[in-house]
Amino acid sequence: MSGYTDLLESSADQTSLRKFLVDGENVAVTIRIPRNLRDSAKEYAALRGMSFSALVRQSVIETLAEDFAGRTKQERTEHHG
Repeated sequence: MSGYTDLLESSADQTSLRKFLVDGENVAVTIRIPRNLRDSAKEYAALRGMSFSALVRQSVIETLAEDFAGRTKQERTEHHG
């Protein structure tokens, strides 16, 4: 099974990365964050019509996708520049 680092090392595109990130079975995750951060994030999510979990998933996907895009752009520059 390939993972995130395998995608970084391959010639995968953003669409392939995002598909990889949302596929697979859901698992429970427990994190500890300050109450004010949790409450603010829950309120923010509610204002946008989404759940706290959806906000967290979206944030993680965006972070990984941005890093992926930056790394692939840097690698293209290093290989061709």
